[in-house]
Amino acid sequence: MKTEVVFLKPLAPFHLQTGGLSHESTDVFPRADTLSAALTYLWFRQYGEVPGFPHELPFRISSCFPVVVDEQGNQIQLYPKPLGVSIDPSSTDHKMFKSIDWIDEVLFEKWRIAGKDFMDIPSDANDKRLAFGGKVLLAEPRSFAADKLYDQLARTRVVLDRVTQASVPFHYVQTHFSASTLFSIHIQVDAAHKDTFMALLRLLGDEGIGADRTVGMGQFEVLPEVIEREYTEKEPVSKWFNLGIFNPGGQVGAIQWEDSVYSIVNRSGWVSGTSLRRSPVIAVGESALLKTAGASAPEGTIPLVLDKDSELIPEAVRIDHHVYRDCRGFFIPTMH
Repeated sequence: MKTEVVFLKPLAPFHLQTGGLSHESTDVFPRADTLSAALTYLWFRQYGEVPGFPHELPFRISSCFPVVVDEQGNQIQLYPKPLGVSIDPSSTDHKMFKSIDWIDEVLFEKWRIAGKDFMDIPSDANDKRLAFGGKVLLAEPRSFAADKLYDQLARTRVVLDRVTQASVPFHYVQTHFSASTLFSIHIQVDAAHKDTFMALLRLLGDEGIGADRTVGMGQFEVLPEVIEREYTEKEPVSKWFNLGIFNPGGQVGAIQWEDSVYSIVNRSGWVSGTSLRRSPVIAVGESALLKTAGASAPEGTIPLVLDKDSELIPEAVRIDHHVYRDCRGFFIPTMH
């Protein structure tokens, strides 16, 4: 199945709450499991069923990653800085290197082919290849109208207890993206369902993703340009770079964890439109490099996170469907 890259333009602030008892814990960019859940919901709502649901969905989607637009109008696709890249502490400022979150597609492709010695890492924070406050490392210096990818605005709100009328404050975080920031997502879609998928993605942009969609938050535009991306590979491939949210389920033994580099994320949250909590899922986050025992990409799972028949669900807020979380990951091959 071919991989394509779709570009999105944020039209409003985003609020992507990720769990906890307050609104302080948020994602900056929409992540793969959130996007998959939103698209699956719309598919059910519009067509009544999703082919292959729940474990054989007709699409696979990555998390959103930033695309920056320089002053000449060039779009530069960014990838998360790979985990496991080492530096020479005698010649490179560790704090400077740690602050880098993103690298451009030129540097990423060099890393994907050659490994950790993929680039001339800057020796200090004044290197002109560093942009957006040192968060982005580019292959060559460029000029941008904005100096930040985004700003986060935190406000305090109050919720009243329905019985006691006691007030409980909580924090509410909005993410505002600069005019220089777009999004990109990688997708793999069965050809028979491609038109439906793209129509639903545009509908999701109109309705918004995340919280406070009723006041216009989380909206985006799907840009017309779609790039087919072919990641060349050697045979056999055994190391895979993750662009999504991955839980191996019963396939834990297929990963050679001692030769992999990864971070763990706890994915939790609420069922949209209700006060019901989904069971948390421990997963491998984006930018992980996983080594497999064979030549195939890791196979993730789509675990059940809320059983509609659970006795723990109050009768007043019963739902008519099971809730799942898409943790299949989105893997591209490396050559090292």
